[in-house]
Parts: sequence; structure tokens; C-alpha cells
Amino acid sequence: MTTKWSTNPLLSICENQKQALIISTFILIYFINSVFKKIFFISLNISIFIFITIFFFFAVYVCIKNKTFYLYDIPFSGNKNLAASFLFMLLPFSCINFFNKRKKSAIISLLTLIMTALIIILLRSRVVLFSTCFCFSILLISFNFRKKIITRKWLRFLIIVIGISVLSLPYIVNKYSNENIQNSYINFTSLNERMVLLNKTKYMIMEHFMKGVGIGNWKIIFPSYGLNELPQTADDYYVPGQSQFINVIVQRCHNDLAQIFAETGFIGFLILILLFFYICKIYFKNNYSYKLTIYFIFFIGFLLISSFDFPKERIEHSFAMCVWLCSFLFINKEKRKFKLNIISSRLILLILLTINVIGLYFIYRGITAEKLYKKIYIAKEKKNWQNVVIFSKETGKLYTSMDNFSIPARWYEGVGLFMQNKFNDAEKCFRSAYLLNPNNIYVISNYGIISEINGKRERAKTLLLKTLRISPQFKDAKINLARIYFKERAFKSVINLLKTEINDYSQSKPEELEKLSLELISTFKK
Repeated sequence: MTTKWSTNPLLSICENQKQALIISTFILIYFINSVFKKIFFISLNISIFIFITIFFFFAVYVCIKNKTFYLYDIPFSGNKNLAASFLFMLLPFSCINFFNKRKKSAIISLLTLIMTALIIILLRSRVVLFSTCFCFSILLISFNFRKKIITRKWLRFLIIVIGISVLSLPYIVNKYSNENIQNSYINFTSLNERMVLLNKTKYMIMEHFMKGVGIGNWKIIFPSYGLNELPQTADDYYVPGQSQFINVIVQRCHNDLAQIFAETGFIGFLILILLFFYICKIYFKNNYSYKLTIYFIFFIGFLLISSFDFPKERIEHSFAMCVWLCSFLFINKEKRKFKLNIISSRLILLILLTINVIGLYFIYRGITAEKLYKKIYIAKEKKNWQNVVIFSKETGKLYTSMDNFSIPARWYEGVGLFMQNKFNDAEKCFRSAYLLNPNNIYVISNYGIISEINGKRERAKTLLLKTLRISPQFKDAKINLARIYFKERAFKSVINLLKTEINDYSQSKPEELEKLSLELISTFKK
């Protein structure tokens, strides 16, 4: 829910359609749960067991093949953090089934829990691993206070052993791995990056407190707060002379709660607050039943994961959350009252069905747009500039103005025209791209470069300076601004601008210094 739409219209349409689909799924699952009762839960746990078993053997195969204890690329998820958080969301169902009186169900659930825990360890998502340990420790303490299964002394000992085992795991398996696992767990660079993102998002929230910036607009607005404090996180982004900072296009906040607040404002975030208090109310009213306790504790763990990761990006996490909430409400003693208010409302079902049917059209458009942008990437990589222009123009028919990186299609069209020496047309495209995303360093820099080529030097200087305010180490902007200063015979400005660049090159990679010098000479001659 938000009072503002995305700069990219199709993104807002698809996001609203996604929410309608989630609500429809919630009502459908609640209805199935209320009608079929135990059959639904048994079928759910069997499905989870089959899925986890396949995933586990796939993980074992990958580890044996690569001779490593690390799963990084997940074909059916695409990101280890997303895969780990989804597996975490399946844990409460197996935990509840573990306490089933039937031995077969308990054994199946125990195997599922063990395999899931091992996969999460192999995925090495620290926040998910921490949340899993936290939830199981709280569950152990909670059930022990009720049943008095073990003494407090042994309980403390068990928790300490679990904690030490998790922390020492990287050092143990490192002997049998080809890579340094310690870095994956202990390296704080990723955590520092998240803290920088959160700190800058805080300013965005303060400036757009009530209404937010609009769905999908976080990654467009964020660069205006500066990219210079982001630490280096991958060798693929390394640029000589930039050992501390990198030039990146930030796609997400790595904190779903903060990003929701920033995009939807207090109005949208209030829904999450009300949902949380409603769940707390149900839990405390039902005398802490063990099923509700499991759901409640894992819900807290999921909020912890959402504070460091981005599970809301994937719809499968939302579907899992629907099953969570439906099961939670179904256990509630007041379920009949809730059933009358929601399930019996044919009007709500009819409205949601209509929205979903219409939304399928826009989902199709979104998929088509992604395929089209992929063609643009391939054509650009092959330097087929004519096709880049053609495919970029076709995106306008799909109500989408940007790709998933918030780079406008008009920018790709401008690059294609620029490489064909059609500078006037390229300037129009870069200007349109700049109006759509005035904070993207590549868009601003290219608009500045084409402005200088077309004789609009003051505008070019303004744009290139803006680029460097966002990302002070952006090489292209530095060199092109230095070229303008050189033409104006402002040699001191040239030296001051490139001093750090040349010093860093000479210290980190001396062999690259000559290459940089030749590049600068050829640039200044233009």
C-alpha cells in the first residue's frame, strides 16, 4: 500500500497485482485449511519433506562435485540468502509436526529439520543461521519450562554447545575445503555495507515520512544520498585505486522493514505494525499454546531476517507467510468469528478474482519486458548498436521505462545512437533518461559527456560534478571533467582531480599507470 507510484509504471502495477494475489492466496489457504483440516497439514508436511529431500541431495551433489562445503549459486532461487530464508520459513511446519503423536510423522519431521538445518549451514547465510539457532534455543527454553524435560544446568550447557558448534564450524570444515570459509562467516564487510545502506535509508525515511517515495523508487532515490561510503564487497567491482570504495548500482536496502517504510511511508508501514500487534494479541490470549508458540517465535526470527535481508522480493516467501498466518489464525480460538468476516464475503472474493485475472495481463507484460531487456544486454555486449536502439524503442510499448537496475531504456537507446555518432539524437535520449532517473551515475555521466560534445560545456560540468558528488571515485566522470578543465586551461583543477587517481594507480598497480597516462593523453586530444 502506498500513496505514490513507481517512476516505472509497470513496476507499480505488478507490485499491486502481487499484493492482490497474496491476499487471494491467504483467503484460499484459510478456506482449504478450515474445510480439510488435518489433511491439509499432513499434505503440506509431506510436500515439504519431498522438497527438502530433493534440495538436500542436490546440495550434497554440488558439494561433492565442487569439492567444497559451500552453496552459492542456487538455480531455482538465484540467491543464497533468499534460498536460506525460504527454508527458514518451512521450519515451523516441521517443528509442529514433530510433536505429532504418530511416530512416522515425527520421524519424517525430524529428518526434514536435520536436512534443512544442514542446507542452511551450507548456504552460509549468517542472519538465517543466527535466526535458526535463536528460534530453536528459545523453543528449547520455552518447552523445558513447561515440561521440565532437563535441568537448567544441562539446558545452559546444551545452548552453549550449540553456539560454540555453529561458531567453530567454519574452522573445522575449512581443512576439507578448497576455499577460505572463514571469510564467508567472519568478514564484516557485508555487515558494514548493510549499516551504510540503513543509515542512508534513515534520512530518506525522515524526508518522506508520511507518504514514502513510492513502490520501487528506493533504488532510484538512494544514490542521491551518496555511494562513496559503500565498502568493496566483490572482486568483480574492483577498480584500481579504489580499494575502499566501489561504484555500484544499489538494487535494495538489505532491510525489508526499512525499505517498506521508505517506499510506503508511515501509512503503509502502519499495516505491518498492526499485523504484529494482532499476532501478539492472539498469542497471549490463547495461553501460549505450543503450536502458537512455535509460529510466534519463528515469526520473530523472520522479522530478524527481514532486518538484514530481502525476502519480500520473492513471491514464494509471501506465499509461505500466507500459510503461516492461516495456520496461526486457524489455531486461534476465535477462528469462527474471523471466518464469518472474511471467507463468507463473496464481494471480496469477486473483487480479488477480477484483479487477479486483469493482473495476469500485466504480469505477461512484465515477463515480456524482462526478455526484451535481456536482448538489449546481449546486443550491447556484442556491440550491435542498431539492435540496441531497436529493442530499446520496443520497451515503450510495454509500459516499462526502466530495467531491474533502474536504468532507463532511453539510456540504452542513447548509448546505441552515440556509438553510431548520432550525437543530437543521443542527447535527446540521455536527457529523457535523466528525467526518469536523475541519480544514476551512468545516466548523469553520459548526459554530461554528450552535452560537452554538443557544445553545452556548463551543463556538462554541472552534470559531471553531480556524478562525482554521488560517487567520488567514478573514473569516467573524472577523466571527462578533467578533459573539460584541460580545454579551459585550468591545469590546477586537472591535477587536483586526477591526483588521487594517479597516486592510487602508482601504489596499487604501477604497470597500469602508463596505460592510464596514454588514455588521458588520447582523451585530452579529442
